[in-house]
Amino acid sequence: MRMSMFKAICLIKRKSGMTLDAFIDRYEHRHAALCARLIPDMVNYVRRYVVTELWYEDRAAYEISMKTLEAPEKAAALRADEQELFDLASIRRFIVDERATVFPLGNTSAL
Repeated sequence: MRMSMFKAICLIKRKSGMTLDAFIDRYEHRHAALCARLIPDMVNYVRRYVVTELWYEDRAAYEISMKTLEAPEKAAALRADEQELFDLASIRRFIVDERATVFPLGNTSAL
């Protein structure tokens, strides 16, 4: 079975002076909820505290989702929250059109 997903992947670094525990707590209890509220059409939102993934059905859904962040009130809310949490200069973003092959019980001969 083949699967595809469109993702925005962000490499992030916590703000200097913030402990990892404080970062995770703040991320989970405020930032993740804010993103879920402000960014529509995400299929999945994965946080690994160095890498964050926003998953979408396709590029069109991603583009529509990102377009909504141009609204001044959404942009301001997200930017203010990110400034408290992240070292903004260190963030790197990648757009990925992912394809995956799922092998039944590890059987790679299915290709």
